[in-house]
Amino acid sequence: MLAENEEGYRNLIRITSEASLHGFYRKPRVSKRYLAENSKGLIGFSGCLSGELCEALVAGQYDKARAVAAEYQDIFGRGNFFLEIQDQGLDDERKIHSDLYKLERELDIPLIATNDSHYLCGEDSHAHDVMLCVQTGAKIHDKERFRFDSDQFFVKSADEMARLFPDSPNVLQRTMQVAERCKLKLAKIDNPFPEFAVPEGHTIDSYFERCAARG
Repeated sequence: MLAENEEGYRNLIRITSEASLHGFYRKPRVSKRYLAENSKGLIGFSGCLSGELCEALVAGQYDKARAVAAEYQDIFGRGNFFLEIQDQGLDDERKIHSDLYKLERELDIPLIATNDSHYLCGEDSHAHDVMLCVQTGAKIHDKERFRFDSDQFFVKSADEMARLFPDSPNVLQRTMQVAERCKLKLAKIDNPFPEFAVPEGHTIDSYFERCAARG
């Protein structure tokens, strides 16, 4: 999700807080109901291969993926939800490209091109692989360890992205259009700390000392 404006930013903060404080189970999570209740000002995307929609397509469950796409379009509103198409050199990505174009036609949900970026430059892929080993307690030469199946998860230039989708320049143009919609500018707050009311006869310092003394 991206915040298009200040309302979207506040909703994004609200959603991430809810996900971490109350919905955490292995990873932060929120319900679709909560997402729908706080979706104003947000732009949503279908995600990478690990996303709900793409997982259904990889499993050959087109009807399920279609229902998922329609559901998220209802949550974010028409024009605020986009299908993502990616090509990081993975077979499963290319396997579902035709289905993504089909979904775009059937549901009138625009496709945008994105690239998962886990490191900045292509030459950083080895360092990233080492980091994964540290995180998972594995060794580089372990055959069954967790690893990325490509070295293409870096921030790509416009030219590099254009080479991936030579026959669909519109998916790249839409990516730029979405980025240009996000015009959030946060105003600086002079005193960002909350104001605490204290009993009569106390200052904030004297009441804090009293509370501390009482344990």
